[in-house]
Amino acid sequence: MTACPCPRRRRFCGRYDRAGLCPCTCTAAASGSTGARACASALTTPPRSGRHWGSGSAGWPTRDSTESSSSRASFGTWRTSMASAWRLLLGILASPRLPAACRRAVVRSAAAALARRLAQNDARAALTAPYQLAAGTPIYLLDGFHGGIPFWDWLLPQGGLWTSFLWPAVGGALLRRGLPVTLELDGYTFEALAERSPGTLAGLREAVARGCVELVNGTYAQPFLDTLSGETVVRQLWYGLRAIEQAFGARVTAYASQEPCFCAQLPQILRSFGYRWALVRTHWAAFGCEPACDAPLVRWRGPDGSELPAVPRHSWQGYESRKEAQPGVVRGTLSAAHASHWSAADLAGYHEAAAQQGTAPALLSKLEDLAPPDAPTPQAPILARTEGVRLSSLASYCEAVLGGRPLESLPSWQPAPDGFCLTLPWGLEGDRLLAAREAAEAALQLAERAAAVAFALGGTDAGAELGPAWKKLLLAQHHDLQVCGPWRSAAHGKSMSAVGCDLCGEAAAGAHGVLRRALAFLLRQGEPAGLLGQPVVVFNPHPRPLRALVHVPERGALYTGGTPLPAQPDGEGMLVLCELPALGWRIVDLRRASAAAEPGPADGLYGEGRLSAACSEGRLTIWMGDRLLLHDGLALSYALGGTRFFSRAEPGAWEVVGTGPLFTRWRARGSLGEIRFSQELTLYRHLPRIDIETVLDFGDGALAGPQPEDGEGYYTRDEEKVCVLLPLGRGTLLRSLPFLIAETGAHRFPMTGLAAVEGEGGSLALLTPGSRGCVYDPDQGLLQLVLAWSPRRWTYDGGGRPVLHGHHTFRCALLPYEQREEALAGAELYRLPPVAIVAEERGPVGAGEGSLLEIGPAMIRLSALFAHDGALYLRLWNASTAVANVELRSAIVTPGRWLPVDLWLRAEASCSDPFTLSPWGVRTLRYAGPEIRRT
Repeated sequence: MTACPCPRRRRFCGRYDRAGLCPCTCTAAASGSTGARACASALTTPPRSGRHWGSGSAGWPTRDSTESSSSRASFGTWRTSMASAWRLLLGILASPRLPAACRRAVVRSAAAALARRLAQNDARAALTAPYQLAAGTPIYLLDGFHGGIPFWDWLLPQGGLWTSFLWPAVGGALLRRGLPVTLELDGYTFEALAERSPGTLAGLREAVARGCVELVNGTYAQPFLDTLSGETVVRQLWYGLRAIEQAFGARVTAYASQEPCFCAQLPQILRSFGYRWALVRTHWAAFGCEPACDAPLVRWRGPDGSELPAVPRHSWQGYESRKEAQPGVVRGTLSAAHASHWSAADLAGYHEAAAQQGTAPALLSKLEDLAPPDAPTPQAPILARTEGVRLSSLASYCEAVLGGRPLESLPSWQPAPDGFCLTLPWGLEGDRLLAAREAAEAALQLAERAAAVAFALGGTDAGAELGPAWKKLLLAQHHDLQVCGPWRSAAHGKSMSAVGCDLCGEAAAGAHGVLRRALAFLLRQGEPAGLLGQPVVVFNPHPRPLRALVHVPERGALYTGGTPLPAQPDGEGMLVLCELPALGWRIVDLRRASAAAEPGPADGLYGEGRLSAACSEGRLTIWMGDRLLLHDGLALSYALGGTRFFSRAEPGAWEVVGTGPLFTRWRARGSLGEIRFSQELTLYRHLPRIDIETVLDFGDGALAGPQPEDGEGYYTRDEEKVCVLLPLGRGTLLRSLPFLIAETGAHRFPMTGLAAVEGEGGSLALLTPGSRGCVYDPDQGLLQLVLAWSPRRWTYDGGGRPVLHGHHTFRCALLPYEQREEALAGAELYRLPPVAIVAEERGPVGAGEGSLLEIGPAMIRLSALFAHDGALYLRLWNASTAVANVELRSAIVTPGRWLPVDLWLRAEASCSDPFTLSPWGVRTLRYAGPEIRRT
């Protein structure tokens, strides 16, 4: 830990954040342009002790090709000086007291000075003797860098740190060298550079064309994939790859990541996008890791049987290195994944380990942040001239190892989904960004499907309008916005997570506008005769007919064909029970002058007879058949300082706050340590689901859960955070992942909205629209869902406030089921309920309803329905372990005229039967029949 360079010490001074920025950001140390020039000079001027200022921990040898302790100390001193100057420069530039014009001048001056110093560094390297390594099998080095505009450019009030400093200085030095280098930059960065500074990309475009620069990853915003739905994983790659191709005219064909951005179904997805290679290694593993495999190159096999050549992490590569860089992390840097690991002695040790473990020729890869002091790699010019060392791209290494042999000659490797471990700080800031992302994705899916139905009936193609909204959601999924949530974005004047929530809000607003126009178009297809009130268009986004509960935003009685529909007031609107056609709509009659529904008995049967409830003297009991499910609601707990706190409801707390023909709602209040809470449980008479809403009040700020002083990996101790305790029972534990429902034996695990236990006492699923972190005790049959975590500080808070305060609302649901398809359908209905909009106009008399498409059998799930470039597309996935044959039924489109396409939406020639899906298989279809019949 380095002392704060600022003379005015404030709270948190002396503790640096991820970018090395002191959170106090005071400017007394160097004010104005004079101080800034001094800082820039310090940033670019190394100490002159020793003969070679670049020698040392990064492995620069002296002229006689030996590595002395003094040379290592010399480089260590230079690196520390460089890091301190970098921190001071950031502190000055991020200060709101610095005028904008001065800031721009300082950035340009510092970038030019750093570029000159890096050029001098390379000139010295050209005069330095190369390493002397033992002859034999060569060792390959992937010199890679990670970063982009998100997060980095937002550290300054007007932005520009990435575009005006990091890329011109550090990126320029990489291009000037002409050595093989790998860049893991997101599609958003390339898209933004092409728009804001097209000239910046010229040199990079030329280097990519020459083959000096390899572009990897390809996602739009580098998300943690195992926190996303399968469809958003596809959209991340689709929008990201398109942005990169438009910027460079070249495709990304290799996948790699600094962070744990992997998922079990990635081989299938990458193959469909045309990827040829993957590097399955997490290089900075504080938030996750992957299993090891001792082979230089393998066929990475996914659950559906798809295979992709991949370089795995090896058993001799651990994660104990450089933990001190961020105190408290559970894992550090991958072995051989930092410049300080690339000394001659280290390379010889790795070479020996690879030979012993059967992983030769080994690829040592690193993907460091593209920022001082670790970029560019100082000894790379020397390594390029060292015999027995090959600076290589991922693709070149894979081709060299394969050596023209068939892919079948490689060993097959199918890691279990549990092998991809995520240790994210679940509950940080109440996971509000995760909830906002889920809400935005649901809004986009609703709008996209409704617009596709309207398009099939002659409406406009809304794909171009929804594209910017999708990109805002994808940007909000950037990994730094999640793990660095409390960090203040100087460019936005708010925390990183708040920026992400704003992006989600903008995406949802854009989607809602498209949805309203699509439903208005469906109304113009014809409303039923005899409509006396105001038309309400109800849309079913699912490919099967539903008898569903729909929220209507205004009060009144609802009729269809003159028959009243079961309805009950709910908030400012009504909840109505309605029969809906598959992927279709129905127009109902809203009459405002009708009496409210009569209240019904609170005690009795619910969920079509699967659930029962009784409340006596304020004590609420809920049963699932003869199994006691809940007694006095769901318990809450957390630990702090060695003390465990459990929720306590106030005496006689449970009271009925709403009852009628469709649902009953109970509410209770209580305390959890210093936290006040309220909890609402809703049971539906026609839906076997229990909805739970919990509101936590942290007041002016209350600590809860593990704290930094609790030691290494404190943020992974999820069972000590504020959790809701869910009695799912004993049995087989399942969790949802991208395009996969997987059994898990993990104690702590993430999921993407569904976790379930299937046992002798029945099957019960947990559904959640935001929270992701779970802890399961198989002996007690108890699952803990992380709601919130309130530490006094967080390694990546950047001086922001991670302590929770005020009110935070959390929602989840319990769903009993018999067949697994019921759980999947219930989870999709919870995430994407039918929507109703009160029309502002009247339509012509017509059928008043319609359906685009019905899909079967039950294990075939709809991932997406959308229009793009004047064509209609359908994406399906087989959510089972058996081969499934797709059945399509429609009165509007010809069911048999759907052609398979890849995830690029380009024709897929290798598919012989588009309507047969392998287990866990994903298939995209384009409608290619005659002109769509109009209704």
